Amino acid sequence: MQNAECRMQNYIEDHKFLEQAANFHLKINNAVEFIKPVEFPNVDECKKLVAEGLPLLQHNDLQEKITEEIKKFSPQVIESLNIEINETIERMIKWAIIEKLIPQDLKSSDHWSEWLKNYCPICGRRPVLAQLRKQNEGRARYLKCGGCGTMWRWSRLGCTYCDNEDLYKMHILEIESEPQMRIDVCDKCHCYIKTYNEEGNEKIYLNDWLTLHFDLLAEEEHFQKCGSILIE
Repeated sequence: MQNAECRMQNYIEDHKFLEQAANFHLKINNAVEFIKPVEFPNVDECKKLVAEGLPLLQHNDLQEKITEEIKKFSPQVIESLNIEINETIERMIKWAIIEKLIPQDLKSSDHWSEWLKNYCPICGRRPVLAQLRKQNEGRARYLKCGGCGTMWRWSRLGCTYCDNEDLYKMHILEIESEPQMRIDVCDKCHCYIKTYNEEGNEKIYLNDWLTLHFDLLAEEEHFQKCGSILIE
């Protein structure tokens, strides 16, 4: 069976238009690879901290800790990239650092079964991707943060971004050659979320920049992207 790296390489080879974006994102990922997670409260304490709906990084002590780490590491990362830096790249670097600073285990959806909100329990960002997973006799929907990479469970039906639960005001866009991915569209708020409806290739289909062609399809239909670190 192919490992994740091989599958990723094959995917990029099959999507040549992604090569430039792939090289750039991989360059940033490599530049932050040396950064280690900071110490967070244990999972139970984290759950208590967010019990009232305030994400972890919006608590002053954790926010200050992460901010200081970003200030410490940003110059080193920027220097290693050796490229011209603009506001967009600065934003990408910031969130790449944040993703590294948060312990990987804390991002697992296993810890956030009681977090029934449409924003990330750790950083507070809106989701940029979703996944439908097999669960019991049906499937459950999980959301992924485009900033820190956390996943959490959300309701199976309805719009991810507004209060629309009228399925007659929602529809799906698809690319025929890639049935494992689809776009869930809300006709009420005119937003969409890319949804991975299989399991096994999460490293690819739960990676926002690897599915840019789905964004282009949605934008051609005049729907709005949400949750991306590049636009909000």
